[in-house]
Amino acid sequence: MGIIRIRNKKIQRLYFKVLTEEEKNRVFNTKEGKKQFLKERTHGVKIYMEDEQWYDAGYITAKEGFPLQWRKKVNGEYMTINEGAEVDFNAKENGDFNPQIIGDSVDVITNGPENPNPFIYGQKKQESNEGTQSYQKRDYTGVEVGHSINGALAWCNYKFDVSKVLEASNNVHDITKELKEYYKKENPSLSDYDLGAIVGHSVLNACRIGGTKEKLMSNAKSILNDIVPTVTDYVRGVKPEPIVEPDPIPDDDIPF
Repeated sequence: MGIIRIRNKKIQRLYFKVLTEEEKNRVFNTKEGKKQFLKERTHGVKIYMEDEQWYDAGYITAKEGFPLQWRKKVNGEYMTINEGAEVDFNAKENGDFNPQIIGDSVDVITNGPENPNPFIYGQKKQESNEGTQSYQKRDYTGVEVGHSINGALAWCNYKFDVSKVLEASNNVHDITKELKEYYKKENPSLSDYDLGAIVGHSVLNACRIGGTKEKLMSNAKSILNDIVPTVTDYVRGVKPEPIVEPDPIPDDDIPF
């Protein structure tokens, strides 16, 4: 597997995924070649870049009462890297999984603005007139616009016609929105991150296959229903139930 070089790209989203107990029991190799468990870690860090690709950015140990942050050693000093930062880094390709950022390759060209309402680890949710929330809801309009245009260009076989790309972009957005609502009802425990990633990539792949709007919707839904569950089980290490073949009938018992 090769090395991906990302240059002068902005971080559109930082996501901190809570590690399950199963994930904490996994082993990883340090730079010194030693094997360590993830037991002391609390979250996996994932970043979403302008190329509409998620990257795995390592693990953090969050401390109660402190905000969740992605901190890296840049030019010999640790710094907090925010959403909106323009960065360079190298990443290892990882098959069908997210590429993994090589830790000491990260360089920050310009940092993003500090989040005025960061999520504080361990903080209890505060009551408001609009219900219960722990942090300000982010605006992902830019991510959705980029997804719609990428899907539209793939659907149009990368032939640039403004009117056709605009129409296709609107259709991709509507299809994605409808399928997210559908898939959330079918999988209510799914996180917003997993929901967006699974549905978004299913729609993008359906766009690459092409066809009418109805065919695109049908293919995307088929990917979600017929492919995603099996691949998800494989990624999680869930082994399929063995198929038990019936005992063959002896020739003497065949009634003819």
